[in-house]
Amino acid sequence: MRLAVIVLLIANALVFAYVQLGRTTGREPDRLDDQLNPNAIRLIGQREAAALGVAGARVVEEPRDNPSPSAAAAPAPSDAPAPDAQTPSAAAPEAAKPDQSAIACLEWGPFSDTERARAEADVRALALTGAPTRRAVQLTDAWWVNVGALTARASAERRLADLQSKSIDDLSVVDYGATGFTVSLGVYRSEAAATARARALAARGVADLRVEPWKQPITLTMLVIRDPAKSVVAQFAALQARYAGTELKANACPVQP
Repeated sequence: MRLAVIVLLIANALVFAYVQLGRTTGREPDRLDDQLNPNAIRLIGQREAAALGVAGARVVEEPRDNPSPSAAAAPAPSDAPAPDAQTPSAAAPEAAKPDQSAIACLEWGPFSDTERARAEADVRALALTGAPTRRAVQLTDAWWVNVGALTARASAERRLADLQSKSIDDLSVVDYGATGFTVSLGVYRSEAAATARARALAARGVADLRVEPWKQPITLTMLVIRDPAKSVVAQFAALQARYAGTELKANACPVQP
């Protein structure tokens, strides 16, 4: 029995020495056995290390599996300085629009529809580089030329046909208040213009004409010539003399959109 006990003690001592010898030689299975809960060990990144206050930790942006479209489209940062706004390489500002109020326009008129058609035909004969535009003006104190009161519309229409046979233009049959009908020979901006129309018609054999105030608002037309040359202004001054009651004046051009 004593011999058996001695042999077991020696065997245990040899096993103990063998185990200790294996640990000191650095075998991996033995070292893992000595660790506490080795399966729970997890490696952490530098961001987590910085959050835990580990000294020397440096946060580096980690790549994302699904970057957002804005992040993917963003260009890589550059070390070059941003261009100064005053340098030629900066984005050019929007082109300044010309001051249209500084451009002069010549306005001629106003015209009734019949007069405007004749005036535009005269303007086309000048062969301008640009056709004139129209500007409507509304008048509340105009004058008109008529043949006086006619009791029946049929009488007014017969007078209209007689005037048309003499190549008189700007004619229309209109109501003449409670007294019946009349034939209008044009509505004009001023009494002087209406009187000049009546005199011209009288010279062509049209008698018994009246010049009276027009009691309703009327819309006439101004012809606008943009940025005319001096020679063009002189040509329009000659035309104006042929249209009684019209004005020729320079104004700032209407602002175009």
